[in-house]
Amino acid sequence: MAVEKKVRSPARKPGLWSALLLTLAAAGAASAASADSPKMADYPATPVAGTLQTIDMNSDPDAGMFKTRLGYLIGEPANFAGDNVLTFWGCGTGCQMLAMVNLPTGKVTVFSEELIASNGYCYRADSRLLMVNPLEEYMEPEDAYYFKTGFYLWDGSQFKLLAETAPVHPDGPCDIGE
Repeated sequence: MAVEKKVRSPARKPGLWSALLLTLAAAGAASAASADSPKMADYPATPVAGTLQTIDMNSDPDAGMFKTRLGYLIGEPANFAGDNVLTFWGCGTGCQMLAMVNLPTGKVTVFSEELIASNGYCYRADSRLLMVNPLEEYMEPEDAYYFKTGFYLWDGSQFKLLAETAPVHPDGPCDIGE
């Protein structure tokens, strides 16, 4: 009696095809999100000359908790929306917190809950657009399933959410803080 050995071809392995289709769909979604995402150049700002000379620690109730970190900004030029200096720091695993100091006034704004990130920020001195959780150069969209990229517009007094997409790479060079 002959025994017939059944061999499954790779085409019949549901796991392999599912993974391939999922990868292609994620890459396509990221490309679409990237093409439709707000662009830094669409929200221009004119960078001011000079560097940060003073910080008003009384302008935000949380500023005192981050006095040392904010103090490192003295002497820095504007790096966001023309006349602001952004900085961020870690607040745990996969957590970054953002603060902004206005160059002319020294006014501090600590964004303790509103703009918490998992993968950092992308911003430029010549734009009012802030990307929260941009993909890093080496990352692929399917590697970043655990977060979304948010696009926020600074109107001079607050951030407004413009869009939230699958993770995307920045549309060009940007500062990522220190």
